Amino acid sequence: MLWNDGSVEDALESISYWIYRTEEVRELLIYLHDYNLNKSEGQKVKFVGIDMQSNEGASYLLNLSQTYTKALPDGAKSKLEDLDAEPNYKLAGKSLAWLNSREQMTFDLRKWLEAERETWIEKMGEQEYKRALRHVRVLEQIFLAYKARKDDPFYYSNSRDRSMAENALWIINEMYPDEKLMLWAHNGH
Repeated sequence: MLWNDGSVEDALESISYWIYRTEEVRELLIYLHDYNLNKSEGQKVKFVGIDMQSNEGASYLLNLSQTYTKALPDGAKSKLEDLDAEPNYKLAGKSLAWLNSREQMTFDLRKWLEAERETWIEKMGEQEYKRALRHVRVLEQIFLAYKARKDDPFYYSNSRDRSMAENALWIINEMYPDEKLMLWAHNGH
């Protein structure tokens, strides 16, 4: 939509959280598309998600490994593939052992990226490197929240809110530091 590539339906389908696949969001995307047609790159409005209820980072990290022909840490590939194939809402039903093993994988992925920071930045650029680390962080947020949910469902909501605030700050400070931001959130947050 931002670059006049794809349809409104494609854009709606790419939003991982079903609740936003509404006629109102469809109309908003059409408006943003039309608005952006005659704007320079710096003037275009962007639609960016902040919720940690998306495991899209798994797909991103699998593609990253394949694109740059770097082997993932031991065991990470199969865990990321499982995660990529699993709808996020089903993670709540996973065992604590399963969640712990995936959380450990995120720690291994972070070490994997940080160990060769300069090499990664040389290959992909600093912004994309920061984005890769953010995908790992969002996966960490998912596992922390679902683990907490096992003990206290209320804590899950607080953990999710805290994660969204952290992600919004990251977007403001790292992705778009000199741009305006409009935050659109559900009335439960």
